[in-house]
Amino acid sequence: MTGSRPRAIRSPSTPTLKDNRDSHVVVFSHHTSTTTNNTRPDPARPGEQRHTGAEVLSLLSAHANVLAWVNGHVHKNVVTPHHGSGGHSFREISTASHIDFPHLARVIELADNKDGTISVFTTLIESAAPHRTDFSDLSQTGLAALYRELAHNAPGADTSLGGTAADRNTELVLKKELKLTQLA
Repeated sequence: MTGSRPRAIRSPSTPTLKDNRDSHVVVFSHHTSTTTNNTRPDPARPGEQRHTGAEVLSLLSAHANVLAWVNGHVHKNVVTPHHGSGGHSFREISTASHIDFPHLARVIELADNKDGTISVFTTLIESAAPHRTDFSDLSQTGLAALYRELAHNAPGADTSLGGTAADRNTELVLKKELKLTQLA
């Protein structure tokens, strides 16, 4: 799914789910289900319909092959369960920004547990840069350390962006709805 214009998802993005009904799907977008709210027409595509986060949730919930919706606009680590019809569920995985402390990136891995379930692992990783700055070190590592220290000490910095323990390094076990032929 692609985003176009601020806080909008375009109609041409949606047929992809129908075209991939025999494969598991992880959807990526910038905005979340709560921030996808701009339905104003795109001047470059005036006839194209825009969709809200609620509409996207409804669409994703209707497809048993959807495992996760990954996004990040809120700059906070949050994992939100969503439930569709027939017991289908998926997770919305929002990831913190690289510009704000604590500078965490997220690795997402899928694993077939061979017991009728799939695990979606969400592992947070951080920079190997030192936590303290040597102001005379202008190397790449030194600048990365400065970046970390400045963000950590920024006035008004939000210390909750790392999320709760349930939003960080997680294993999300989901019912396997389809036969897996390949997971890469």
